[in-house]
Amino acid sequence: VTYYTYQLRVMLIDSARARTVSDLCPIRLTTSVTSVEVQTENGTLADFPIVQNGTGVFSDYASGGHTAHHWSQFITDTGEGTGIMFTNAANENLYAFDTIAGSSTGALDVNADSNLIEVLPVSSLASASFMYAYDVSWHGAVATFDGTTPVCSLYDGTTPAGLWLLVEYPPQLTVTAAL
Repeated sequence: VTYYTYQLRVMLIDSARARTVSDLCPIRLTTSVTSVEVQTENGTLADFPIVQNGTGVFSDYASGGHTAHHWSQFITDTGEGTGIMFTNAANENLYAFDTIAGSSTGALDVNADSNLIEVLPVSSLASASFMYAYDVSWHGAVATFDGTTPVCSLYDGTTPAGLWLLVEYPPQLTVTAAL
C-alpha cells in the first residue's frame, strides 16, 4: 500500500462585506481506471463502517454528533484502487461550515459515473455567508493499493481489516524509563 498524507488549511480573515462561500473543495480524488466500484463509509454500526456503494452526497445527518464519513474509495474487482481517509477530528471539520450555513453543507460528494470523490466542507447543499475570521484545517491520507498486499483496500466490507483501522486507531507510543 502506498499512501500520501495531506494537511489542508483554509484561513478567512475579517471582512467589511459579507462573503458567501458556495463551493469549497480542498481535495479531490479521481481515477482513469474504468470499471471501478465506489464505496463510502456512511455511518457506523457496532463500531464497524456502514458501506454505501455508488454515487451519493454524504452529509452530516446525526443528531448530537457527527456522521462518520472517514473514507471513500475506488476499487476494482481484483482489489486494486485508491481512496481517501481521515480521522475523527477531520471528519468533524468536514461539517465546520454547517452552523454558519444554518443547515448541512459539508459532505463527501462521490460520483461513480465520473470517478470523482470530493471533500466539500461547503457543497451545493447550502452556502455559508459570514464576515468574521474563520480558520479550519483537515488532514488525512490518500492511499493506493494494488490488490496483492495483505491490506488491499481501505475496507473490504466483510472483516475488521483494511486501512480504515488506521484512521481511528493510530499507533500509540509509550516511553518507560529503565532504572
